[in-house]
Formats: sequence, C-alpha cells, structure tokens
Amino acid sequence: LRKQWQPDVYLAARALARSLPATRVIDVGCGNGAKLIELARDCKLPTIGLDRGANLERARASAPELDWREHDLQDTAALPVAPDELAGSIVINADVIEHLPEPERLLAKLRTAHERAELVLLSTPERHLTRGLRDPGPPGNPAHIQEWTVREFGALLRAAGLAMHSLGLI
Repeated sequence: LRKQWQPDVYLAARALARSLPATRVIDVGCGNGAKLIELARDCKLPTIGLDRGANLERARASAPELDWREHDLQDTAALPVAPDELAGSIVINADVIEHLPEPERLLAKLRTAHERAELVLLSTPERHLTRGLRDPGPPGNPAHIQEWTVREFGALLRAAGLAMHSLGLI
C-alpha cells in the first residue's frame, strides 16, 4: 500500500461539490491525478487538472478522457483556465504550497481564480501538529521548503489578499 496524502481534502471537496452549485473542479498541482480522477468519477462534474512534467504525463496516461493542462506554478503566467471555466468552480490546491520557493506566486494565481470560483480549498501540513512545538526546523520532509502553523498560514493568506470563509484543521 502506498501512503495517500491529504485524502481528507478531497473528501471535503467531494462534500462541497455535492452541496454547492459547483460547475467544475479544478485541481491546481494535481500531481499524478489519482485523487482528482476518483473525485471526477464520484461527483460527476467536469474537471481540470494542472501540473507539469512526469506528474502530468502519469495523469494523462491514467485518465486520458479528463482535461489535463501543463502549468508551472512558479512562473508568473496566469493559470491556463478561462474565466468561464473558473465561474462556479471548486479550486483545489492540496499540499503544494509548502514545496514552492516563492509561494506568493501561487497565492496570486489563487487570488485571481477566487474572483470567479465558487471557492478555493487550500491545504498544507500544520507545522506544530506534524513536527511538534519545539522543532526549530528546517522541515523534516526534504521536499518541503517552508511549513506554517495555522496562524502563520492565515496571516500569509491575508497578506496575499485571499478572503477566508474558514481556516482550520481537517
């Protein structure tokens, strides 16, 4: 068995897709697409998966019928999603931001998406819960560049101009 990261984020997205007048699910940083493929089959909404390189190749090979788009979250280009595709959508960004050297670029893209989307569901590991209160860093996962506490993450989102309906732990 392979460890599956952030399954609760996709369970929350599934519940939200059922309860909101959502028109589409857009997964920004979808990785190999496995969780988005499962969500697409369950919630019966159109989906768009955004990633790059080997991740995107695996996603396309696993579900060629879905909409997979190439995008580098660290460049300054806008998300390759049209305004009408964003309208009413649920945008997921699950456990990606901690891998980025310049998270502000991603947050700017999500802020723009949030102008049209029904909601943005963003997750990252909570530093104190994953490593303990006394761990001075750096992150234990060598693929993580930065980790935040829930308070620090909220401050980061506010500084980026992202309005929050809810901020907490799942």
